[in-house]
Amino acid sequence: MTQTLLRKSMATILLVLFLTFSIFSTCTLIAQAEKSDPTIGKFLTIDFSGSSPGIANSGCYVIATKVSSETEFKFYPDTELVSIRVGAGTVFLEAISGNGWTFLEWSEDVESQDGNTGYYKTQKEDTIHATFVRTYIITATVFGQVGSGRIETTVENGDYVIPAGSSAEIPVMAGEEPVFTFIENLGEISLLCIDGVFKEPTGYTYSFPTPVYEDHSLVAYFSLDGQAIIPFGADDVPISLGDDVKLTFETLAEGGTAIQNNLLAQYPNLQFSSLILWDVGTNFGIVDTVTIALPLPEGVDEIDSVIMAPNTVDGLNALYSDVSEDGEVTHADVNEVAIAISTMANPNGRGYDPKYDVNRDGSLDQADIAMVQYYVGTDYLQIPIDFWVEENTLFIVTDHFSIFRGR
Repeated sequence: MTQTLLRKSMATILLVLFLTFSIFSTCTLIAQAEKSDPTIGKFLTIDFSGSSPGIANSGCYVIATKVSSETEFKFYPDTELVSIRVGAGTVFLEAISGNGWTFLEWSEDVESQDGNTGYYKTQKEDTIHATFVRTYIITATVFGQVGSGRIETTVENGDYVIPAGSSAEIPVMAGEEPVFTFIENLGEISLLCIDGVFKEPTGYTYSFPTPVYEDHSLVAYFSLDGQAIIPFGADDVPISLGDDVKLTFETLAEGGTAIQNNLLAQYPNLQFSSLILWDVGTNFGIVDTVTIALPLPEGVDEIDSVIMAPNTVDGLNALYSDVSEDGEVTHADVNEVAIAISTMANPNGRGYDPKYDVNRDGSLDQADIAMVQYYVGTDYLQIPIDFWVEENTLFIVTDHFSIFRGR
């Protein structure tokens, strides 16, 4: 009896011990499972989905540092949503931009934002947005004498001013549409070169045809009044020399400068026998031809003849001495001027004719005859090619620069 009770007591004790051990083991496993369960605890999720394409290979990332422990967690944009368990508390956020990229903004719920940094108090299963954008470089260059002009533009990261004689690399965020403004000072905007292609300016601003998603270059040429920079390669593009005078070269084998001078404005007496008189030239030769656009005076809509002479004082005098306009000064021209003077003295004659006032002094006299006699035997170049008038502008196509006279 006693032995039976002892055996039952021992069995009971063993059963109790077994159950106790089982319960303890189960609780331990449950606690361990709860501790290792990845869905338990304060997770922080960074959403990179608002960033530019290519963010995964950009070198950009976010560092979240626990303020309490200074433990760092790095979020790399391998996927649009990146989650890391950081635990409860406040984290200091810092966005690190890769080469060619710029951090744009955090979510509104990130506190104390300062550019690429901010603070956030973790909440269970919270998501904040970190937006990075690809940046491109627009290289803006201004050619011209100091003070002739400048380029101004405003982009996401600031304002830029590029004066004549300088260049700047302007970082532009993907999708931006910057406007470049040309500010004329001592000169005027005469030519543009966009991504290596020369263009005629169509106003005082320029915007790229589409939002910026690649690097670009923009070169502006400012020229002082009466002259222009002629860059190599600027073929078939009208280049302004001021006063509505433009040159269009068929082929440029070299670059240099060009000048223009309205002689009628400089010497009013020349208006007696000319409608236009321009001195146009360059410091380099013409390979093929150049089209010269010259503005007509107000009220003039037709030019009957165009001739040209070497751009010297003698060339100009010889041009006027050739009253027959046959390309050379001969004794026949002397006779024509003499007859004009004699008929002017006749009360029934034709009177003053500016054509024969070769020295442009406003009167017909022996001084005009003397000038023609002096230049007898002089040949000068007469334009052998077309000219035409279009919209109050005289167009001349030539392979020489000189003094151009139209009447």
